[in-house]
Amino acid sequence: MIRRNGFTLIEMLFVLSIFLLLCTLSLRPISSLLTSQAEQNYLQEISSAILLAQTAAITHDAPSKLTFTSHMLTVDYADGRYEQLETPHSLSFDVEKSESFSFQAQTGKINRFRTLLLTGTKDHYQLVFQIGKGRFYIEKN
Repeated sequence: MIRRNGFTLIEMLFVLSIFLLLCTLSLRPISSLLTSQAEQNYLQEISSAILLAQTAAITHDAPSKLTFTSHMLTVDYADGRYEQLETPHSLSFDVEKSESFSFQAQTGKINRFRTLLLTGTKDHYQLVFQIGKGRFYIEKN
């Protein structure tokens, strides 16, 4: 009597097909998780850049400027630095041409109040700029 130790080719192909099926089913949740994480990272990056622009306007006694286009935020800091933050592919600002804001020198007050909409594939956000010394905040809809 011959004893076989090991697996047949059919058994290996069956196990491999089950493994590939499980991998395929797990890709969709992972891609949506990566998209939402990229959106959260971008919102934190926007928040940091805007607060830094306001702080630079106060400390350097010169205005800082924010310019929003549909796929980019441009920040001109009061100390002369310049930064462009491109939105992830899943997000875009709802602006027709461009929206510009500036923080006044010394006080850091915003020149106008407004709510900007940031549209994503799954979630929508509002960037709310309050009048006066009030900070802006980001709200999820």
